[in-house]
Amino acid sequence: MRYSLFFLGIALALSLGSCKQSSSGFTGLTKSGYPYTIHDDKPGDSPVVGDKVRFFETIRINSDSVIFSQEMTVVLPEASQVANPPPANYELLFLLSPGDTASVYVFDTLLTRIPNLTIAPTDTLIYDIGFKEIVLSKVDLEKQMEDSQAKEEIVKERVKEATTKYLNGDLNDILVTTPTGLKYVINDKGTGKMPAPGQNLVVHYYGSLMDGTMFDNSYKRGEPFEFALAQGQVIPGWDEGLGFVSEGGSATLFIPYNLAYGEAGSPPTIPARSDLVFYVELVAIK
Repeated sequence: MRYSLFFLGIALALSLGSCKQSSSGFTGLTKSGYPYTIHDDKPGDSPVVGDKVRFFETIRINSDSVIFSQEMTVVLPEASQVANPPPANYELLFLLSPGDTASVYVFDTLLTRIPNLTIAPTDTLIYDIGFKEIVLSKVDLEKQMEDSQAKEEIVKERVKEATTKYLNGDLNDILVTTPTGLKYVINDKGTGKMPAPGQNLVVHYYGSLMDGTMFDNSYKRGEPFEFALAQGQVIPGWDEGLGFVSEGGSATLFIPYNLAYGEAGSPPTIPARSDLVFYVELVAIK
């Protein structure tokens, strides 16, 4: 079971008068009074609300009981969108710059429970954070959103045209069929390397049923989707199909239902035994 107090936004009341130890020995206190220590302090800019950031976070009870450990990429929300007072790790992120490592501590008699885990009033909750990078600034993220959403209509027409040609047999000369039954057309060969199993792929996509009904697409959200190739994180047709697309390239995948959502489908958006069409664009390989 994974626990992310950043996303859960647990409201933890902590006042200076209720701390069971003084702030001496700490680097300082966050706005809400959480003591923190910066272990590695690198020069650079700290993030602001709306920036997309990447960091590694470990959450411990006292010094040795790890309950969560994972690299995370998030867009930093307004304080009004998280708990009041804000979680300790949320406040700490705004004090860091790329390359910094730090810890923030929560100890208070009101800290008694997080979901599925009991914490005694005498325990200390510790967030250890390694701040990796500001992936995109708020301005760049907004520009990416605008560009992506503008491209949605273009991709929609491409998918509609490709599906019509596929159903009419007009793609047979360029259509590749694999032993599993997956069919695909490379739209743009790209100029980058080919992906390998286990690598993280950043993909823009547009998915539709054979009748042209769109059920999901990343262009509308303004942000590509990231997953590890051939690790079972996506449908089999994706794990196979993206393996044929080079970085910077794009393809149209015609995925039989047995390589998609199977006999049952994924109601209510994807009916049972649905063959799918995906326009996929391999933005980057990590």
